[in-house]
Formats: sequence, structure tokens, C-alpha cells
Amino acid sequence: MTAFMTDTQTGDDGSGRSSNRVIVAGHYEIDLDRPLGTGGMSVVYLGRDLKARRLVALRTLRPEYRNDHNSRARFRQEARRMAFIQHPNVAHVFDYRETDEAPWAVIEYVPGDSLKERVAEQGRLSADVVSLYVAQIADALAQLHDRGLVHLDVKPHNIIVTRDGTLKLIDFGLAQPANSPQELIGGLAYGTAAYLSPEQASGEVVGPASDVYSLACVVYELLTGEPPFHQSGIEMSSAENVRAHLERRPIPPSMAAPEAQLPGWVDELLLWALAKKPADRFDDIRLFAGLFLDGAEGSLSAQMARSIRAEHTVPIDTRLVEPESPPSDPDLNWVASQNVPDRRTNRSRSRSSIPSRLWRISLALIIANAMLAGVLYFQRGTVPGLFDGRRIYRSGADAVVLVAGLNVRDAPGLQANEIGSLPFGETIAIAGSGIEADGEMWWPIQFQAATDQQVGFVWEGGIEPEIETGRVRLRQPLNDMVDRGKDFVERNLP
Repeated sequence: MTAFMTDTQTGDDGSGRSSNRVIVAGHYEIDLDRPLGTGGMSVVYLGRDLKARRLVALRTLRPEYRNDHNSRARFRQEARRMAFIQHPNVAHVFDYRETDEAPWAVIEYVPGDSLKERVAEQGRLSADVVSLYVAQIADALAQLHDRGLVHLDVKPHNIIVTRDGTLKLIDFGLAQPANSPQELIGGLAYGTAAYLSPEQASGEVVGPASDVYSLACVVYELLTGEPPFHQSGIEMSSAENVRAHLERRPIPPSMAAPEAQLPGWVDELLLWALAKKPADRFDDIRLFAGLFLDGAEGSLSAQMARSIRAEHTVPIDTRLVEPESPPSDPDLNWVASQNVPDRRTNRSRSRSSIPSRLWRISLALIIANAMLAGVLYFQRGTVPGLFDGRRIYRSGADAVVLVAGLNVRDAPGLQANEIGSLPFGETIAIAGSGIEADGEMWWPIQFQAATDQQVGFVWEGGIEPEIETGRVRLRQPLNDMVDRGKDFVERNLP
């Protein structure tokens, strides 16, 4: 099967320019002369699904990489990972076609501006708007982290803002398993220097904290107009950028953009997220987003943010020791960041009562979690995060479908024919032993076809045994946070 058939026409769009239209895999029409964008490894075209009659984005490897086996394998792996992430803030993968000539990932077309373009056109954004953006992107990244993956390319260029204010993360080209060194492409490490975490830049182990750092760089740019370590009008080379992330301490955003009058809690949260060592940053991207939204709503002060940071980063056996005084480094301007006047003094509830409420809430959560752990242990024989069970894939075991539209194929592997699809949450029966194909495990399962029960193969990552490992998905809290952020922005913006 050929990768595409060529149908060249002139002036098809009415502009008088040559239009090099091609049909990809007999299904999608694109114009090779008009790409949507290009990157170090790939190129993206605007296309039309000739059967579904909708606009799509088609991503493929650049010609120089199409014959490289490792590049193709990584591209295929990226498409597979994106296809199994169903999230409103992630561009969905609709289809994947691979032939001898080229691989193609068919992705949701997201019209809108990137955050990079938005800042270039409008200048820096308010903390209120940024808080809503942070909640959406953190929600998408949290789901990736829950699957044991990290993104490693969080930057404003890869985040699209749609007309209704929804953000979409569009590029997973560097995504990989967490808690391992960055995977090399052609012997090289990729990433954008202005948003690169120190451990990614130095080739050390990367994890969720790496995405926290990159997201903090994005937030820094949205609030000040420039990424950390940049100065307006001064170009920095990639090497200078990397050296800054490894060696220099970022200037607090309130000093980088004094005219923005950013409150002290912004400095505290961003300096926490931009710590050089991963262990010194937020341990969960949800916490970063939640505290940022609290700050935008007026319920977080610089002092409170500093206290929360100390609670999360100081070892347990030293938490009762009196904390040291803030560093005297003038670049950090700790005193100035604490004395920025709060612009929301009209809130009805008293600030002095907030710390005590937090402690009461924390105590209640600890008791509730202990009770939940006991219930789970007696019901499942496992406690999430403490005594996790082991997933058992075996013939005769039931499994649950993890994503909507899971493809069922007539044989193991991506090249096998699709014979059906399964909805999210459906229970299926594993019908035999797993078979390895395309570097992944595929399992035979029984499923209900139009007229009778049939046997097909599904990718292991799309299912899990009903005897769960004890992992708890914390999706609803972040969904609530996003809704809370939308309500807040609607109430306070003109």
C-alpha cells in the first residue's frame, strides 16, 4: 500500500499559488506546500478527512527521519500514548497510518492561538487568567503522570487557546516513562532550552517534577512577558539558556516585571516550582495548580505559601525544628515579595482564621484516609500507595477497558485489521496468553460483536484487570478546580 497518491492542482485555493495536494493513505487530503508547523523531528499539515468530512491535523516525520527505524518506532509510540489519553485539554489522536514511505498520526485540529502567540500579541497576562490556564494544563499533565509518563516539552508553543478559552496540549513527541533518564533521539536529547528543567538538561533522571519546572517557566512568561533568565530585547543562545537553568537562581517575577504589581504569593510559588533539585519542588502538579488558584482568589498569602512549602520539603524528622531565616541573597528580594499589598482586601472571611482551618481540614483528611485504607485493605487486600497489589493478566480473568473507543484487532500489532471497538468501562474476559508485537503486549479478549461473541486482540495499556492494583485516580478534584477557576474569572473579569 502506498503512503499517498498525488493530485497536483494550481490555484485551487483562489490565491493563484501552486497547490500541491496529496491524498494520504486514500483517506486524508493535505497540501504539502502549506504546513501548519514544523519541529526538529516532524511536520504538521492541515488536512481533511474525506470520509468523515472534517478538518484534521496530520503529523508525520520529516523526510530525513522516515527511513530511520528508531525514529519511526518513537513516532509510533508517541501516537499510541496520545491515543490512550482521553482528556478535554489534550488534542485527541483519531487515527494512525503507517506505510513503507511515511508514518502519519491523524490528530484533532485545534483552531486558535498558541500561548506564545497570545503573549506576543497581548503582552503579559493577569494572575487571575493565568490561574485558569494553570488549572487546565496541570489537569492534563496530572493524567499523564498518573499513567507513569512525563511530557518533557511543556512550553507555550505547544499549548493552544481555543475561542472559548479552553487550552489544548498538542505535542507529545518527547513523552516517556517517568523516573528514568531522558530518552535520546538519534543520540541527542531534545527539548526547548528556555523551558528545560535542570535534570533534563544534564541528562539525569526525569519525572513529574520536570514537568512542574517547565510549567513554572511557562507561567513565569505569561506573568512577566519573558521566560526565566531572559531579558527583553537580548537574545540568548541555547547553551546560555541551559547554563542558566543549571546554575543561576531566577529573579522573582515581581522584580522581573515590577509594573505588574504581582503579589508575594506568586514569587513564593514560582520560586518553589523552579527549584534546581526535583526533590525541592512541588511533589504533585495538582498542588501547584491548586495553590495558584487559591492565590488568585485571595485566600493565599506569601507567608502561607512559605509555610506550606516548608511542610512539604523539610524532612519529617526536622519539621519540628524552628525554620531558618530567609536567605539574604538580594536577588531574591524576600522582604519585598512579602510586603506587596494584597489587592483583594474586601474578602469577608478573616485571614487569621485560615491557617487553623487548614490544620483542621488536614487532620480530617488524615482520619478519612486512614479509614479508607482500612476499608480497601479488607475489601481488596491492598492499600493505594502503601500495599499495592500486582496486576495479573491471565486467561480467564476479567479486565476493564480504560479508554473510550479501544480498538479490537484480528491479530496482535498495529498493522492488524480493526474488527471492533470497546467503550470506556466495559468489562471483558481475557481469552488466552499475551503476545508481543510492535514492542508491546497484546491480549486476546472476548467481546460482543453485532451477532455473537468474538475473539480479538487489544493493547495491554488499554485494559487492566478488575482485581485492581489499588491505584486511586484523583480526577474529580482537579475537575472541580477548573470549574472553580472558570467561575472566579467570570465573576471578576470585565
